[in-house]
Amino acid sequence: MKTLNLPIALIVTTMSSLSGAFTTKPPLFVDQQKSHKSLISMAPKLEDAAAAVAGEKKRVAAADVKDVYLFREGNKSMREILGGKGANLAEMTNIGLPVPPGFIISTKVCNDFLERNELSADLERKYIEALRTVESQIGRDFADTRALPLLLSVRSGAVASTPGMM
Repeated sequence: MKTLNLPIALIVTTMSSLSGAFTTKPPLFVDQQKSHKSLISMAPKLEDAAAAVAGEKKRVAAADVKDVYLFREGNKSMREILGGKGANLAEMTNIGLPVPPGFIISTKVCNDFLERNELSADLERKYIEALRTVESQIGRDFADTRALPLLLSVRSGAVASTPGMM
């Protein structure tokens, strides 16, 4: 059996609370009376996003690639760095769609690990810093045992999709 060594990114995003209430803005279509106004107010952002896609895409030089990106720091042209899911979540965040805050551990970390068989010494500091940013955006702590803790979802996202793989 042939194995594929595709670099992956880890996408970490917040989840709804245990009570079912969203930790950030509710999804776009929850309130039917406001949904039409939301779509109208979002139209200029979507037009700007379409114009940005039609224009030149900004590529990040390899030396400038970070280990950890907040969603707001990326965009869909960074697919090789953020993986497919990560790039799409970053793009949706930047055009104003209601995406819960989160961060991405880049494909650079995966590539570095495959080359050296170890994680960089400062990776923990970088993802803890991103986690603290998300905690402050949501107003909850990840390890809080007294109140409702911040719940996270961690998923992988490869640069290329491999149908049938789980």
